[in-house]
Amino acid sequence: MSSTAQKMDLSDPDVIAHFASATGSERELVALYLLTVADIRGTSPTVWNAWKEKLLEDLFRAALRCIRGDRPSSSGNLQMRQNEAIRLLRLYAMPEESQNRLWSKLQMSYFLQHDAN
Repeated sequence: MSSTAQKMDLSDPDVIAHFASATGSERELVALYLLTVADIRGTSPTVWNAWKEKLLEDLFRAALRCIRGDRPSSSGNLQMRQNEAIRLLRLYAMPEESQNRLWSKLQMSYFLQHDAN
């Protein structure tokens, strides 16, 4: 799980589908997630960080949706990231004019490569 989360493209629906298929069931996914987190955190206090936590959580949630029958798609993931970015911009009270300029400069590939933050 750690290797997939850190080395594979989690925005690729095929990566998520393959990982979910290899995992098997919801129960096995939860167990794998917990064991992976425990292993990383147990290795050294400095090895665990917010970046690894976010990657593992993203993989876990995407695989869980896939196991439950929701086939991952780039467009769904893209829309989710864009909506989260809009929410964050509103949270920080960014003026609408500035938001519009930002949106006009960002291409879809930006949201496929980066999270909303």
